[in-house]
Amino acid sequence: MHNVHKNIRLLESTATYPIVLYIEAKKNSIAQITEYFRYVDKLIDGHKFHYIIDLSDTNPPSTEVRILLKKKLQDLDSKIVSYSVIIGSNFLLKIALKFVGSSVGLINFKTYKSVEDAVKFIENGT
Repeated sequence: MHNVHKNIRLLESTATYPIVLYIEAKKNSIAQITEYFRYVDKLIDGHKFHYIIDLSDTNPPSTEVRILLKKKLQDLDSKIVSYSVIIGSNFLLKIALKFVGSSVGLINFKTYKSVEDAVKFIENGT
Protein backbone atom coordinates (compact mmCIF):
# COMPACT_ATOMS: atom_id res chain seq x y z
CA MET A 1 0.00 0.00 0.00
CA HIS A 2 1.17 3.51 -0.77
CA ASN A 3 2.12 5.97 1.94
CA VAL A 4 -0.83 8.37 2.22
CA HIS A 5 1.45 11.18 3.37
CA LYS A 6 3.26 10.91 0.03
CA ASN A 7 0.08 10.88 -2.05
CA ILE A 8 -2.06 13.40 -0.16
CA ARG A 9 -0.98 16.73 1.25
CA LEU A 10 -1.96 20.31 1.86
CA LEU A 11 -0.36 22.75 -0.57
CA GLU A 12 1.08 26.12 0.34
CA SER A 13 -1.19 28.71 -1.19
CA THR A 14 -2.67 32.20 -0.93
CA ALA A 15 -6.16 30.81 -1.68
CA THR A 16 -8.98 31.58 0.73
CA TYR A 17 -9.54 27.89 1.40
CA PRO A 18 -6.88 25.19 1.83
CA ILE A 19 -5.84 23.16 -1.20
CA VAL A 20 -5.58 19.38 -0.87
CA LEU A 21 -3.50 17.57 -3.47
CA TYR A 22 -4.46 13.94 -4.02
CA ILE A 23 -2.06 12.00 -6.26
CA GLU A 24 -3.81 8.87 -7.45
CA ALA A 25 -1.70 5.72 -7.34
CA LYS A 26 -0.90 3.91 -10.58
CA LYS A 27 -3.16 1.06 -9.47
CA ASN A 28 -5.55 1.46 -6.57
CA SER A 29 -7.55 -0.76 -4.25
CA ILE A 30 -10.52 -0.50 -1.91
CA ALA A 31 -8.22 -0.47 1.16
CA GLN A 32 -6.02 2.21 -0.34
CA ILE A 33 -8.93 4.49 -1.29
CA THR A 34 -10.45 4.04 2.17
CA GLU A 35 -7.16 5.04 3.81
CA TYR A 36 -6.67 7.98 1.44
CA PHE A 37 -10.07 9.46 2.23
CA ARG A 38 -9.60 8.86 5.96
CA TYR A 39 -6.43 10.95 5.73
CA VAL A 40 -8.18 13.67 3.70
CA ASP A 41 -10.84 13.88 6.43
CA LYS A 42 -8.10 14.28 9.00
CA LEU A 43 -6.35 17.00 6.98
CA ILE A 44 -9.44 19.10 6.35
CA ASP A 45 -10.85 18.68 9.86
CA GLY A 46 -14.38 19.64 8.76
CA HIS A 47 -13.33 22.73 6.78
CA LYS A 48 -14.06 23.60 3.15
CA PHE A 49 -11.22 23.07 0.70
CA HIS A 50 -10.14 22.99 -2.95
CA TYR A 51 -9.45 19.48 -4.22
CA ILE A 52 -6.75 18.84 -6.81
CA ILE A 53 -6.72 15.25 -8.05
CA ASP A 54 -3.66 14.20 -10.06
CA LEU A 55 -4.60 11.41 -12.47
CA SER A 56 -1.67 11.97 -14.81
CA ASP A 57 -0.04 8.62 -13.98
CA THR A 58 -2.82 6.23 -13.09
CA ASN A 59 -4.90 3.46 -14.62
CA PRO A 60 -8.71 3.48 -14.80
CA PRO A 61 -10.29 2.26 -11.54
CA SER A 62 -12.09 -1.06 -11.22
CA THR A 63 -15.86 -1.06 -10.87
CA GLU A 64 -15.57 -1.66 -7.12
CA VAL A 65 -13.14 1.23 -6.69
CA ARG A 66 -15.37 3.54 -8.80
CA ILE A 67 -18.34 2.76 -6.53
CA LEU A 68 -16.29 3.55 -3.43
CA LEU A 69 -14.84 6.74 -4.97
CA LYS A 70 -18.34 7.95 -5.78
CA LYS A 71 -19.48 7.40 -2.19
CA LYS A 72 -16.39 9.06 -0.70
CA LEU A 73 -16.66 12.08 -3.01
CA GLN A 74 -20.37 12.41 -2.21
CA ASP A 75 -19.54 12.35 1.51
CA LEU A 76 -17.09 15.24 1.01
CA ASP A 77 -19.10 17.21 -1.54
CA SER A 78 -20.39 19.88 0.85
CA LYS A 79 -16.80 20.65 1.88
CA ILE A 80 -15.28 20.86 -1.60
CA VAL A 81 -15.12 24.39 -3.00
CA SER A 82 -13.69 23.30 -6.37
CA TYR A 83 -12.38 20.22 -8.16
CA SER A 84 -9.29 20.39 -10.36
CA VAL A 85 -8.06 17.31 -12.20
CA ILE A 86 -4.48 17.01 -13.43
CA ILE A 87 -4.19 15.05 -16.67
CA GLY A 88 -0.77 16.09 -17.89
CA SER A 89 -0.60 16.15 -21.67
CA ASN A 90 -2.70 13.00 -22.08
CA PHE A 91 -5.53 14.01 -24.42
CA LEU A 92 -7.09 10.54 -24.28
CA LEU A 93 -7.29 10.79 -20.49
CA LYS A 94 -9.20 14.05 -20.85
CA ILE A 95 -11.78 12.27 -23.02
CA ALA A 96 -11.99 9.21 -20.73
CA LEU A 97 -12.31 11.47 -17.69
CA LYS A 98 -15.62 12.83 -18.96
CA PHE A 99 -17.08 9.32 -18.78
CA VAL A 100 -15.29 7.86 -15.76
CA GLY A 101 -15.52 11.16 -13.88
CA SER A 102 -19.28 11.28 -14.17
CA SER A 103 -19.53 7.68 -12.95
CA VAL A 104 -17.78 8.63 -9.69
CA GLY A 105 -19.58 11.94 -9.22
CA LEU A 106 -16.97 14.28 -10.73
CA ILE A 107 -19.16 16.45 -12.91
CA ASN A 108 -18.19 20.07 -12.29
CA PHE A 109 -14.39 20.11 -12.59
CA LYS A 110 -11.61 21.76 -14.56
CA THR A 111 -8.68 19.93 -16.10
CA TYR A 112 -5.07 21.12 -16.10
CA LYS A 113 -1.73 19.92 -17.38
CA SER A 114 0.02 20.56 -14.06
CA VAL A 115 -0.60 21.09 -10.36
CA GLU A 116 1.00 24.53 -10.67
CA ASP A 117 -1.56 25.56 -13.33
CA ALA A 118 -4.44 24.44 -11.10
CA VAL A 119 -3.06 26.29 -8.05
CA LYS A 120 -2.64 29.50 -10.09
CA PHE A 121 -6.24 29.27 -11.26
CA ILE A 122 -7.51 28.69 -7.72
CA GLU A 123 -5.43 31.54 -6.27
CA ASN A 124 -6.72 33.91 -8.94
CA GLY A 125 -10.29 33.62 -7.83
CA THR A 126 -12.41 30.54 -8.00
